[in-house]
Amino acid sequence: MKSSFLRWVVGVLVVAVLLAVVWFVSEQRAYRTIRETARDEVKGMFDSLGSRQFFKSVTAIAPYSPAVRQGDFLFVSGQIALVPGTQDLLQGSIEQESRQALENLGKVLRSAEYDYRDVVSAALFLKDLNDYEKVNAIYAAYFPEGVYPARTVLEVSRMPKNARIEINAIAYKSHR
Repeated sequence: MKSSFLRWVVGVLVVAVLLAVVWFVSEQRAYRTIRETARDEVKGMFDSLGSRQFFKSVTAIAPYSPAVRQGDFLFVSGQIALVPGTQDLLQGSIEQESRQALENLGKVLRSAEYDYRDVVSAALFLKDLNDYEKVNAIYAAYFPEGVYPARTVLEVSRMPKNARIEINAIAYKSHR
């Protein structure tokens, strides 16, 4: 009696393990299919935006493009207060650095035939969040009142060239 009960328990356990393996394999296939479908949809979405165009109007201090246009979107790399035509950081107040970083952003935007009003999202990186109000006052003057882009402001410990502010942006402008 014990051996038949033991065989029954082992049989149930074997069936349970087999069912678990079958379930696991089918779930993995399902997840793989979902991932592949999502990847294909995102790739298709970006492919439908058209070819990429790279802009090199600003002196880059590292291996990156100052801006990349994908379809109607322009992705602008972080801009710091580099003195025009040099790779030197402007030495001055946070207000002066902010103005120069925003001027550099504008130069990249214009090189791609965009403007500040086309910016839909911006990120500001500040070395000291206590400078927020000073930077905010300068920033507001560069964008049309009431149609400011979505924005993120973060305090960071260090930036290239020991800058106190860096600004990146995403702009949108229909080219149809």
